[in-house]
Amino acid sequence: MDSRQPPPNLPQVWGRNKRILQKTRFFNFFYEFHRSPDRIIVGVRDRLAVCRSWVMAIRRRVRGHKRREPGVAEFSENIMLEWRVFGCGSPSSTRSTQTSYEIADNGQRIQIDLGHGAIYQHCRLEKAIEPAVDSISNLLLTHCHPDHCVDLTRLYVAWMYTPGFKPQNKVKLYGTEPTMDAIKRMMDNMRLEEGYEKAYDPHIIKIGEPFQLYGFTIQAKPAIHIEGACGYGFDTPSGKRVAYTGDTGFHEALFKIWKNLHLLVIETSFSELETPYHLTLNQTAIVAGKTNPGALLLVHFYPDMERLPEEEIKTRIAKYYDGPVFIAKDGLALQWNDSSQAWRGEAMF
Repeated sequence: MDSRQPPPNLPQVWGRNKRILQKTRFFNFFYEFHRSPDRIIVGVRDRLAVCRSWVMAIRRRVRGHKRREPGVAEFSENIMLEWRVFGCGSPSSTRSTQTSYEIADNGQRIQIDLGHGAIYQHCRLEKAIEPAVDSISNLLLTHCHPDHCVDLTRLYVAWMYTPGFKPQNKVKLYGTEPTMDAIKRMMDNMRLEEGYEKAYDPHIIKIGEPFQLYGFTIQAKPAIHIEGACGYGFDTPSGKRVAYTGDTGFHEALFKIWKNLHLLVIETSFSELETPYHLTLNQTAIVAGKTNPGALLLVHFYPDMERLPEEEIKTRIAKYYDGPVFIAKDGLALQWNDSSQAWRGEAMF
């Protein structure tokens, strides 16, 4: 049908009243809808999205919404020690978003890594983009591979351009010098040059030198992966010791680095494939047997690990380590229970 012809359901009005009807917005809307419905639908949808953002901002103000202080958790008045999994997948994971974690204790929270999908997962927990952005205030980076940091680009865009939203403070970034240099180059290469200075407050850390943050004593530990890669050890405000290996290959120094822990979060990339830069399931089991943590959380799975039944994974770990083993999934929160002196898994979303 010729696009210049009128819609077939309006023939009776097309004749002598043609010029009059074309001057009315009502007719023009339906005429344009007939010619290009997709364009009208997209336009209406975009305007509704903007309106929704403004309505949410007004509702929060009317209800007296109190914005959370940076780093302060809001899940319960007496929040226990938790390790929260927002994403635990590798670059080729088939069931998980990419690496993103959070440790919370005594009402304080610190984020570790921000891979692809992390902002979406924070929105699932916080129920909106504004509190999700505000909740990310102190971010530790293990290294600069995209599956651990690429959502820094999305965080900046949400930080700057969410309608009706004004962020509280810059996000404090912590990482080694090679990692922070690479993050800045990533932002520059994506034409987000101003984002690094506007949204982020970078802090260079050195491997082996402890620093304090919200009652946590944190120390970066060496990892065999790329230049500047590290893991993190946490002495928490409640007196527990938790560690995350980051991405790392197998080396005997791991046996000394990760001793006397209540929880070891350890990358377990592959079932069988051995590489210098990641751990296999068998190597994870050996590290666990040598370090004997209070509990073990396996993370960073490639598809061959994801295809293994959980019982088989735990059976292979049990050859070297007889403690509790948790297999990470997006949305898992490991909570420390003081009365039972044990970890338990709960779903965040």
